[in-house]
Amino acid sequence: MSNGTNYLFWKARIKTYIQSLGVDAWELVEEYYQNPLVVITKDQNTEFTCNDKAMNAFFVGLPKSKLVKVMDYPTAKAIWDMMRNFYEGDNKVKKAKLQGFKMQF
Repeated sequence: MSNGTNYLFWKARIKTYIQSLGVDAWELVEEYYQNPLVVITKDQNTEFTCNDKAMNAFFVGLPKSKLVKVMDYPTAKAIWDMMRNFYEGDNKVKKAKLQGFKMQF
């Protein structure tokens, strides 16, 4: 479970866990996925199930303080992107952090 200070370990563990649920589950975390209004085809059913498995892994692996921030997200990818951006930041944030570390050094 993530406690906000162990993101790198949590990231590795949650990725491995979701991959263990199936290749399709992890693919939906990395790619855009939209929940269908009605499950029609076998492929849509598989995607829906894999997305739910991945979302369940996130819900189990996050503390309440973080879960509150992502529990309304519609897909596992949205949750993954939010967590990654929060802890790793985008390129601008990474550059700013690196600049701060340089100044401290």
